[in-house]
Amino acid sequence: MTAVATKQKDCGDVLVDQVAKCIDDPLRFVKLVFDWGHGDLEGHTGPDEWQAELLTAIGDWCRNGDNEALQYATASGHGIGKGTVSAFIILWAMSCKKNLNGVVTANTKQQLETKTWRELALWHKRSLVKSWFEWTATKFYHVSSPESWYVSAIPWSEKNSEAFAGQHGEHVLVLYDEASAIPNSIWEVSEGAMTTPGAMWFALAILQGTLEGLENVSARTSTDGERARLTAAIAR
Repeated sequence: MTAVATKQKDCGDVLVDQVAKCIDDPLRFVKLVFDWGHGDLEGHTGPDEWQAELLTAIGDWCRNGDNEALQYATASGHGIGKGTVSAFIILWAMSCKKNLNGVVTANTKQQLETKTWRELALWHKRSLVKSWFEWTATKFYHVSSPESWYVSAIPWSEKNSEAFAGQHGEHVLVLYDEASAIPNSIWEVSEGAMTTPGAMWFALAILQGTLEGLENVSARTSTDGERARLTAAIAR
C-alpha cells in the first residue's frame, strides 16, 4: 500500500470513528460532515437556529432512552429549509444506524421528487460521507449493503398503501413531508408495520400549516412500551 493510500485509509478510519460518536447526536453529525464556511457553504457556519434546535431535541430524545414520543413545533415561513433538515436527518440516521430501513414520502409526488428527495441529493454530494452512499431517483443506499441498508422514496397512494408496510428492523426511519395532507390509510399501514419489540422507531412528520396541525399528526403517532416515536411539526 502506498503512502498516499495509507493516509487516505487512516483519514477514512478517523471519519468512521468520529461519525460513530454521533449516534445519539445529529447536530454534532451535521457540524462534522459538511465543510461549513467553504465552497457553496461559504458564509454559513452551521445549520439554521431552528434546525439546530430540532436536531438537539432529537439527540436529547435519543439519549433519554424511553418510549415517550418527542413532539416538536416551531413557527416558520416558506422556504425555511425543512427539506434541508430532512436531508440532515436521513444522512445522520443512515450513517449512524447500521442496516437502517426507511421510507420517505410527501403530500404529492412533485413535492417528494423536486423538494424532499432533491435536497437529499444536494446535501449528500456536499457531505464527507458521500462515498458511503449512492443516491438514485427512488432509493438512497449504503454501497456495502444496498439490499438491507437503505431509504426509499415512495409517493403515497391510497391504492398502494401496502408499499408503506414492511418497515421492520432494529433501526427504522419513517419520514413524512407535508404530513398533514397524507391520508389516514398511509399512517395506519405504517403504524401496523412498527411492531418490532424493543426497536427504536423514528417517525418524523414535517408540515407547513398551523401549529394545531401538530395535534393532528401526533394523534396518528401514538406510542406504546415497545417502540419510540418522534413527531415534529414545522408550521408557517
